[in-house]
Amino acid sequence: MSSDLVIIIATYNYARFLAEAVDSALNQTFAGSFEIVVVDDGSTDETPELIAKYADSGHVRYIRQENAGQSVAFNNAIANTASDFIMFFDADDLLLDHCVERTVAFLKSRENLGLVFSDYEVFDAHGTVHPSGIGTWKNFRSIPHSVVREDHWVFTGPLTPHIIKYGSFMPTSSLTVKRSLLSACSLFPEGCAYGGETDFCARYALHCESGYIDQVLSRKRDHPESIIHNDSRRVEYAACNVEISEAQLHEFREHPELVALLHRLLAVQTVDFGWGLLEAGRRKEALRVLRKYTRRYPRNMKLYRLWAKYLLRLRSSRNLRS
Repeated sequence: MSSDLVIIIATYNYARFLAEAVDSALNQTFAGSFEIVVVDDGSTDETPELIAKYADSGHVRYIRQENAGQSVAFNNAIANTASDFIMFFDADDLLLDHCVERTVAFLKSRENLGLVFSDYEVFDAHGTVHPSGIGTWKNFRSIPHSVVREDHWVFTGPLTPHIIKYGSFMPTSSLTVKRSLLSACSLFPEGCAYGGETDFCARYALHCESGYIDQVLSRKRDHPESIIHNDSRRVEYAACNVEISEAQLHEFREHPELVALLHRLLAVQTVDFGWGLLEAGRRKEALRVLRKYTRRYPRNMKLYRLWAKYLLRLRSSRNLRS
């Protein structure tokens, strides 16, 4: 099915939120043709039965895959759709009614504009947590930009260095790109459970203008089951961050300013990773991380403090055995 826009919803065991998400996408004021593709990443809840209720809508398509992660789900949907624009959408979030209309209109207004995102509201079961999610990123408004019309920004350079420095200030939900520019970079990194969307944006934004709509056009749900609250997967997330930054060192090797930023970022990420491994009792893995990155960053004093913690725990363990 060819359309002006595809809205891709990747979901895993989020049936309790999914109907609200799909309904918010169906309720858009957008006058063009659009398709909603729900990619079920091997859910074990009632997701298939819930999506079956939308079979007659004419807008919702369901793809089921074995559990492989959000990045694989997004790539699967991209490969199985044809549209001028692609909007990404988390299954636990909501789109406001004018989100698609305003986002696509902005993308169409400038030939070199390839990526658009907007402000968002953070909410939980009790109501609004933050009326402006973008407002929680204190450095965001200092990023150089021009206001091309009311509430519409175009950044004056690639967003890539700012994404590396500040992290994922762009919400996945409502983030929209032009399909024609996807050939300039690889898609979402597969094999990492965390950080894939940030990596994709960093690479994609290097090849186009990026725009921002300073209006709340989506709502991000804050709930205990969300990734950011899952402490049990801290080590996995830290490992993904390091893996992605290492891959970007290769990807951006012809951009010295990005390489320098990535080295500064890795010096922090590797301490977090090593500490997580140590806390999880994975001392051999922590030792490999410490050896590798102390050689690379010999002036990073936090790594030496982590070495001290490692040696103290090793001594304590030996004393217990004796």
